[in-house]
Amino acid sequence: MAGDFLHLDIATIAQWPNSSSTYLASRGWFPVYCATLSVFSSAIVFTRIYLQLRKRSVGFVAEYTLVITGWIFGVVLAVVCTLGTQHYGFDRHIWDVPPILYNSAALIQWLSQGAFILSTCFTKISVLCCLRRLNYPYSTSFMRIIYGSVLFIACNTFADVLVLTFQCQPVSSSWTVPDSASTISRSCINKSNYYIVNGLLTSFTTVYTIIMPGLVLSRVPMTKLQRIGLRCVLVGSFCVIGAGIARTVALHRLATSPNGDATWNGFNVFLFANLEAQLGLLFASLPFIHRLLPSHLNPFGQRNTASLTPLPLREPSPEPAFEFPTSPPGTIRPSIEMTYERYTQGAFGPPVPPKDLGGWLEMYRRDHGEITRGSALDA
Repeated sequence: MAGDFLHLDIATIAQWPNSSSTYLASRGWFPVYCATLSVFSSAIVFTRIYLQLRKRSVGFVAEYTLVITGWIFGVVLAVVCTLGTQHYGFDRHIWDVPPILYNSAALIQWLSQGAFILSTCFTKISVLCCLRRLNYPYSTSFMRIIYGSVLFIACNTFADVLVLTFQCQPVSSSWTVPDSASTISRSCINKSNYYIVNGLLTSFTTVYTIIMPGLVLSRVPMTKLQRIGLRCVLVGSFCVIGAGIARTVALHRLATSPNGDATWNGFNVFLFANLEAQLGLLFASLPFIHRLLPSHLNPFGQRNTASLTPLPLREPSPEPAFEFPTSPPGTIRPSIEMTYERYTQGAFGPPVPPKDLGGWLEMYRRDHGEITRGSALDA
């Protein structure tokens, strides 16, 4: 985004129409647009952090340090772009902007590009780091792909920062617009081709940052409602790619503009850069706030066991056959006579009646009015 004011020369300025003091084409709705995106993304990010702090899960420090850093640079991007549209002429054509503001406007462009590069970098790396916390048996090859993807994003960001810093010599020329009286020699690279390559690489990293978590989560058992919620998040994430493509087109038009209208064309870059950065933060944190939904609407919450594929039942283990207890070795087993004697003595319950029941029968008959034979003979 920076350095595009440096293409101003006398021939380009001669094409400009006369500045109108009665009517200025202005787009004053940008602060509301930018504030709305920032509020929504900030609410989602901080809700995610709050819920994760309550859960106290492992991996908070690394993962959420990245997403918080990405959010900070996203806020810086929103603030810088809002200042540019409100105070430095990015809401109007460059011929309606006082020349005294050109240097400040070029600095705004330079800062906005740096904030955008760093915000999207930390957001994407935080998404890939989330894959390490999933309870999923990754193969060694897949883990190497994850680490390689993170390394590619880091290297791409480092290269963009180098280009942003050393695109002009001296470095201060990136935010200093030369005038006709300046005698300082300066040179800047042609950024029209760079913007195309940078946009393609950024879109490529966004694509695999979305696809890789989708491939992993597609193999995790979940209900139908959970599957629908996951697909909605993935489809919505592709809006980030659309915003990135629109930003690349706006950057190419900014670099190849025949009239050098850096402020009016830069407004379109601000528009899509904020959309891409804030949507990236939003969709990176949206799957983590499912705990706030009711249980019957929660696509990632309590599972409906009726819709899950039943697990195979474990076969019952065979019961062990009954075995008579055996005495420890070295003990003397009691004989049958000793056991019966203890039984008759009541050691195993009430004592048994005597074997001779004659006396008992005689007592029973006498109690019930019967006379035994022996008693009659005696009488």
